[in-house]
Amino acid sequence: MSDNRDGDPTSDGGVVEPPSETDDGVDIESLSDGELRAKFRELRDERDRARSRVEELEDTVEDQQHRLYDLEGSLAELQGVVNANASGDLTRRADIDSNVDSVVDFVSSYNRMLDEWNSILKQVKQVSTSVDESTSDVEREVEKVEAEGEQVSQSISEIADGANEQNEHLQQVGDEMRSISATIQEVAASATGVANTAENSVESGDSAQEAATQAIEDLEAMETKTEEMVQQVEQLSDLMGDIEEITEFINDVADDTNMLALNANIEAARAGEAGSGFAVVANEVKDLANETKEATDEISSTVSDVREQTETTVDNMYETQEVVSQASSAVDSTIDGLDDVVDMIAQVNTSIKEIDDAVDQQAQTTQSVVSMVDDVSAVSEETTAEAETVASAAESQAESLTDVTEEVGVMSERAEELGSTARDGRREGAAPA
Repeated sequence: MSDNRDGDPTSDGGVVEPPSETDDGVDIESLSDGELRAKFRELRDERDRARSRVEELEDTVEDQQHRLYDLEGSLAELQGVVNANASGDLTRRADIDSNVDSVVDFVSSYNRMLDEWNSILKQVKQVSTSVDESTSDVEREVEKVEAEGEQVSQSISEIADGANEQNEHLQQVGDEMRSISATIQEVAASATGVANTAENSVESGDSAQEAATQAIEDLEAMETKTEEMVQQVEQLSDLMGDIEEITEFINDVADDTNMLALNANIEAARAGEAGSGFAVVANEVKDLANETKEATDEISSTVSDVREQTETTVDNMYETQEVVSQASSAVDSTIDGLDDVVDMIAQVNTSIKEIDDAVDQQAQTTQSVVSMVDDVSAVSEETTAEAETVASAAESQAESLTDVTEEVGVMSERAEELGSTARDGRREGAAPA
């Protein structure tokens, strides 16, 4: 660009005609020489300032032109990198030497984004691999729990069958004890007329009796249901022992009554005709005592059968308890992957009412035994119900574990798809374009 720095030549090389007045309307001809010179100096200064401003603008335009060329080149190179990245080659990076700070900042940020992207894809691959391994472990644990659940269900079914059979035996014991109660009441009624001998027999029975009470605490939680049933059946065995002791006592009392009847006959024989009525009563007491002894023998046999069945049931329950414990450990492990899966699982809190026995005579003693047998029968029925509940819960658990297995399979497939996507996205082996 050319400029006129000396004089005031025109664009066509001619001489500039002096203006007749200044820009502010002052008549030049009216100015003095000094004022005119000052005015021209002012005009030259303004001209010089205008030229300086024009030069600055020209430099600015030229600088902006260079920056534009730089920006176009940088954008072209960046476009190639972006296209390569979009095609899946995340190893390409933008290496642009630009004088434009914003371009340098953008390229730096873009490269950092690619680095973070690659890091995320690596993490996705690791997570995918970890999920795949975890789902495999979970599937194995679930299969193990399913197998143990089937074993538990089978064992509980056997326990329920045993409990039903025990209940039948207990009903038989109850019937026999009621029969004994009626017989002893007859003995007591007949012995009322036998003065001091019969009274001594009753007092002997009263003084020999002492009741034992047993309290069973509330059971804790659903997880201890199997242990609860073991305790119930063990108590059933203890109660059978109590029944045997009471039966032995009644048998001893019958022997004593028989002996008293024999003594009464002897005394009646000595009394002659005066003791004939007393002898009839003594014989009747003796017959009733013999019937009582026969009934207690039958009860002892029945109780022995019940105890044998109870011991078998206890053995089955201990085996079931061990299986349940193993299943509980396996369920605890699966949950830990899927947490606080396992949400798995309701609480049962059962109370067994105290049995208070305070007997004053043989009739009261046998009636207490009848009540005890009824309570034991209720325990047996409750055990059966609990066994059926556990069996139902085991079946529900098996169904739930089947659903879990299917969900774990779906999770494994999705993890594999995610890992495949991450591997395709990174293309770590691709050569830079």
